[in-house]
Amino acid sequence: NDRGHQSTTNLAFGSNYSNKLFLGFSLGLTSFNYSTKQLFGEDGYTKSYDDIYRENPNSEFLDSSSDAYQLLEAEYAMEYNYRQNSRGTGVNGTFGLIYKPTPAVNIGFSATTPTWYSISDEGFTYMDVWYYDNAQATEPFHTYNSDEVSDYLEYRVRTPYRISGGVSTVFGQGLISVDLEYIDYSSMHFSASDAL
Repeated sequence: NDRGHQSTTNLAFGSNYSNKLFLGFSLGLTSFNYSTKQLFGEDGYTKSYDDIYRENPNSEFLDSSSDAYQLLEAEYAMEYNYRQNSRGTGVNGTFGLIYKPTPAVNIGFSATTPTWYSISDEGFTYMDVWYYDNAQATEPFHTYNSDEVSDYLEYRVRTPYRISGGVSTVFGQGLISVDLEYIDYSSMHFSASDAL
């Protein structure tokens, strides 16, 4: 079961100089929230006395005075639960311009900074196991409930920056346009306080 959302708010400014030069700048504020829940279930039978004896004759499961002895040849049902929540906020900026040397020609340029994200991940896991005398039993004779284990990590991610430019011209009923974009994936970066 996955759920989440992402939102971006842009604060933009633009100016026009004699209908020849157009400048623009925007500040982007982004946030996201993602959660997942996973459930793994398994049914089966535990090993018999002879199976365990062949593998480990000193196992506590073979000691009739141990509580583990009662789990031999039992039917079991297991559920493993996992939940994760990820939250993050980020900021970036974009600058762009359009220059029109003539009314029919547009020269454009834009640059977008990396998005700097601060992210937190929190995970939770636990497991429950029910042991039954046989397949017809409705009540377990033994139940194991693990403690919930949680982990938490805060880290930062920097996405690549990008630069783009283009030239276009209009003639008669046609249009010619050339656009180039450069993205520097090597500028991506990940850092965490407990990362190696």
